[in-house]
Amino acid sequence: MARWVCERDWTETPLGPIERWSASLRGAVSMLLDQVRPALLLVGAERTALCNDAWHDWRIGAAGRWSERPPAGLVAGLAPAWAGEPLRVVVDGTAWSGAPIRDADGAVVAVLATAMIAARDDADAARDGEDRLHLKRQIRDRTAELKQSRDLLQATMDCSQDMIQVFNAIRDDQGRIVDFCWVLNNHTSEYHYGEVRGESLLQRNPGVVEAGIFDTFCRVTETGVPEQTERHYVHEQFDGWFYQSVVKLGDGIATTTKDITAWKEAQAEVQRLRDAMAQARIDESNARLAAVFEALPMGVLVTDAAGRTVMTNAELSRFLPNGLIPSRDPDAARRWRAWDADGRPVAVADYPGARALRGERVTPGVEMLHTDESGREIWTQVTSVPIRGKDGEVTGQAGVITDIDTLKRNTEALRASEERLRQFGDASQDILSIRDAVSLKWQYLTPAFETIHGLSRERALGGGHFRTWLALVLSEDRRAVIAALRRVRAGEQASFDYRVRRPADGAVRWLRETGFPIRGGDGGVAMIGGIGKDVTQAKAAQQALEKHEAFLTSAIEVGRLGLWDWDMRSDRVLWSDEHFRLEGYRVGEVQPSYQAWAARLHPEDRDGAEADLRAAMAEKREYIREFRVVHPDGSVHWLHGRGRFFYDEHGTATRMIGAVVDVTGRREWEERQKALVNELQHRTRNLIGVVRSVSDKTARASRDLADFRLRYRDRLDALARVQTLLSRLEDQDRVTFDTLIATELAAMTDHPDRVTLDGPEGIRLRSSTVQTLAMAIHELATNAVKYGALAQADGRLTIRWRFEPAQGAGQPWLHVDWRESNVTMPNPTGAGHGGGTPIGTGQGRELIERALPYQLRARTSFRLEPDGVHCTISLPVSASTGEMRHHGGPNA
Repeated sequence: MARWVCERDWTETPLGPIERWSASLRGAVSMLLDQVRPALLLVGAERTALCNDAWHDWRIGAAGRWSERPPAGLVAGLAPAWAGEPLRVVVDGTAWSGAPIRDADGAVVAVLATAMIAARDDADAARDGEDRLHLKRQIRDRTAELKQSRDLLQATMDCSQDMIQVFNAIRDDQGRIVDFCWVLNNHTSEYHYGEVRGESLLQRNPGVVEAGIFDTFCRVTETGVPEQTERHYVHEQFDGWFYQSVVKLGDGIATTTKDITAWKEAQAEVQRLRDAMAQARIDESNARLAAVFEALPMGVLVTDAAGRTVMTNAELSRFLPNGLIPSRDPDAARRWRAWDADGRPVAVADYPGARALRGERVTPGVEMLHTDESGREIWTQVTSVPIRGKDGEVTGQAGVITDIDTLKRNTEALRASEERLRQFGDASQDILSIRDAVSLKWQYLTPAFETIHGLSRERALGGGHFRTWLALVLSEDRRAVIAALRRVRAGEQASFDYRVRRPADGAVRWLRETGFPIRGGDGGVAMIGGIGKDVTQAKAAQQALEKHEAFLTSAIEVGRLGLWDWDMRSDRVLWSDEHFRLEGYRVGEVQPSYQAWAARLHPEDRDGAEADLRAAMAEKREYIREFRVVHPDGSVHWLHGRGRFFYDEHGTATRMIGAVVDVTGRREWEERQKALVNELQHRTRNLIGVVRSVSDKTARASRDLADFRLRYRDRLDALARVQTLLSRLEDQDRVTFDTLIATELAAMTDHPDRVTLDGPEGIRLRSSTVQTLAMAIHELATNAVKYGALAQADGRLTIRWRFEPAQGAGQPWLHVDWRESNVTMPNPTGAGHGGGTPIGTGQGRELIERALPYQLRARTSFRLEPDGVHCTISLPVSASTGEMRHHGGPNA
């Protein structure tokens, strides 16, 4: 049964959940389950029954089902035990003992019934003996537990600084309580009373009757209802305040008494201070109220039931100089006027003060026009409320007269302004709108909305119109529109462009809207104002302009034009990116200015370029000039600049715009063309001389005409091969130096045994250098054939060359050494072997010493030594030569 008790859900029974059972109930159940005899436990007024295993086996059997309802005869027989007295009773032939179970307050909460079954045999007698032993052990254990609990209780009580006392009631023959005797005291109680256990309360402390303590003890003992009371006890050895708690304990009470005299005194002092502070606050409040009353910007009055003023402030004298309220003023018709909602004059008897004295509340008030002593009309707001006495009768009225003249007239002005705004909005081609900041619903729209959106204002201002309008906005613009409205709702001003599709014709219109917050009285954004403009045509024009600008930008970029714009009044200059680069600056490296342009001019061109610019400005003509600029790396670039000036009405130049383009390549080709033309003329003369010399020498050496024809044709072919090499300047292939020198010499001499060539093969010449270098070699060879080593029988020609690889980021170089020896040099007059004027004094030398350094960045020397010409030429060659030699190319 113990398991059944623990596992059973008692929630729906009168006992309630097992975890809420009291300690006395838990103890009773434990005693029930420990019994070896059949036993029942009847609990509470419902007599809920629990049994032990012996009862279950005896009366129900293993297969039987238990019911919480006990046998009716047993319940009736045990009834006297609920009065607190143990008993023995026989029910249906079985003897029962009934023991009452009390709670902590001494009330009987259960009855434990144990069956006293008669012995039937020795085995039963043996069991009875065991039961008695078991019962003795239980009694001994319970006695020890009780003693331990009593000691613990006494120690706990002694630790308290309050007086704890336990009394038992003393009753007369009729059961009435006539006294109490001490049963238990704690240490604090003994300190005040001494050892009083067993003594009479009334004999020791008769003052408890007068103080009402005795009646409280009797009442708690009889009713069982605890009481707590504060008492001022001034009997026996006591004079002070005490807080006493009284609870029923058996047929008596337990009480706890705390001395609160000091606390009460402190409480009284606190109350006195509170009263003093309250009175001070009241006095201060009255003073403030009086000050506020006088400082109020409106007239305030209080009257009695007859309408006589009993309290007013200074402001009221403006409106009531005679102290009479308008309804009691005989001259009220002249001083005060009011009109009802229909515009009819209000009678004096219906003025606010008169109505308030009749018991009406005239709030928020009536607008009344007051005429002061000077005849000035002032709009006022008059409010009146009745003042009632304790029985509800009207004893007076309180009124407020507020000057609303400025507000009234401003309101009228605002109404007129709003009418003008409406007329302006109706006439405007732009959309003027006002939205609610929370719901985004329109509150106001001008007629232009219908024209632009193709949607009626009635529909737009109807329910859910924000979604209706948003549906017109193109989907790709909606997110930006919503974001802009959120910004305005947050307090910012926002301008945004978006497109709408008109529902009527499907046309798309561009709008530019400026939204701005309209704040309410609390400073928060209450409304969103908007000005919307149809910018469809402007957008189309802008797109066309952007397309045209993109075209111009592409043209400028392709043409590599540098643009400038010079505001001559502010001296502010703007450059395009290409202009920076043409001047040798990184984009944004410097602030564009006249000085930044002039700083890059070549020293030889600066004065002329600036003078020409000033002259163009003064003569009001275009500025057109080519000039050189020097970049930070030392490179020189030719620029062609062209600009135009703009002038104000006084003829003063205010602005200049222009463009500049790099013409370095053209200038170089012009210089090269000029040199080529000069060289062509010179070469033609030299070629004719070479042809004549070849012809003469061939004729002298020929046996006959046929032999002459053969020799002459071979030499002309060799000369043609040199010209063929020179004509291949633009081909992808590169002419190598050894091929050039061999071809030229083969065409110029029939004495190869007198020529020594010493140098590596495959040194590739840059295409831009071949022609000029070939002409230089041709001049040297022609000079040697006509006057030098190849013109004299003992003369010798040695040509050596070497390759210098590139260093770091530089270029590879070719070094050529042309040396003639055993040559009889002519005297200055021209006499001597060979005759004529050598190259050292003609155009050929100018080509070597001036043209090669200028055009090819070559380093040259030319000397007429005693036994012949000695010339050196060093020039950059193709970078591919270094790559081929590095990778083991031909003749590496």
